[in-house]
Amino acid sequence: MPDHKSHELFGIAIWLVLLVFLVLSYPNDMMTVAEAGAVGFVFCFLGSILPDIDEKHSRIFKNVRFFLFMIVFVVSYAGLVSRYPTGTLAEMLYVLALCVLIATAAVMFFYAIVPAHRKGIHSVAAGFVYGAFALVCSHVIIDNLWLAFMTAFFSFLAYISHLILDRSLK
Repeated sequence: MPDHKSHELFGIAIWLVLLVFLVLSYPNDMMTVAEAGAVGFVFCFLGSILPDIDEKHSRIFKNVRFFLFMIVFVVSYAGLVSRYPTGTLAEMLYVLALCVLIATAAVMFFYAIVPAHRKGIHSVAAGFVYGAFALVCSHVIIDNLWLAFMTAFFSFLAYISHLILDRSLK
């Protein structure tokens, strides 16, 4: 069974192939290559390690907990402060405590919905869902449908590379 570094290296190798494709397709537009290359790196790298999000001891599972907590905390804080501006210290502490509770509930919900290891997330169908997600996000960021499609395709390949390395292609 390969470790997380093998998955990460395969994701980076797939991204390098995407980068070569971008340079050959847009030789006179290095800004486009840089932008699509950066977006492609994020999606290829994440795709190569994302199937292990259901493994409680994996690096990505532990990082998702932290980032999910922080994102939910910041978003809930921004939402609450914009609606209910805090004036006193007690009000500020109340809002902060409420945001911590909301963020903790989000992490607990994440724990509840994550399937058992190598079930639904370790599948080609999940790879297609990830590819579709990468397509939508890439198109919003890059604003070029062809480049977004290529980014999504290589992101899907990075996701599938994880399954192939694990020998769990379903």
